[in-house]
Amino acid sequence: MVTAYSHDDVAKLIIEVGIKHLLTKPVSELTLHNIIIESLFNDEEYCKIPNKIIDQNSHSNSVKIHDANILLVDDNAINREIAIEFLKETKVNIDIAVDGLEAIEKIRTGKYQLVFMDIQMPKMDGITATKVIRSDEAYKDLPIIAMTANAMVDDYEDSLGAGMNDHITKPFHPEMLFDILAKWLT
Repeated sequence: MVTAYSHDDVAKLIIEVGIKHLLTKPVSELTLHNIIIESLFNDEEYCKIPNKIIDQNSHSNSVKIHDANILLVDDNAINREIAIEFLKETKVNIDIAVDGLEAIEKIRTGKYQLVFMDIQMPKMDGITATKVIRSDEAYKDLPIIAMTANAMVDDYEDSLGAGMNDHITKPFHPEMLFDILAKWLT
């Protein structure tokens, strides 16, 4: 069952009629995959992304999601708070920067496996910061994910054109963040 209506209202109704799962829009490929696996095999633990840890020995570039160091770059305190609450479920280590300049400094002095980068910020925006980061060969493989309210196709293309690896729009769902972590950290 896929719906764009209020999750709480529909959740009550599906229990009454015996529907096992509720998918809310937007539905990601990974979320759909996990629901299918859980429905077919009744393996709920397998489907919980924060608990699905990739064995580091099975692939040399793999990172345990719950050990990953993440840099969250956003000038808005409320947006940071929301993202941090969602990311806490994955048990990642979260560091904060409030603008592009601070992000560049933190990246140069820290070890991050992924960066969530806002686009519109004071001092230095996310597009400019990403271009500066990408100009250093040491950070060519660092996943940088645009996290922005800009949802137009041109915005997505601008993010990728600046060197970002992916683009998620605000407001986002926890599943979107989990999907990004699973996609870029494993």
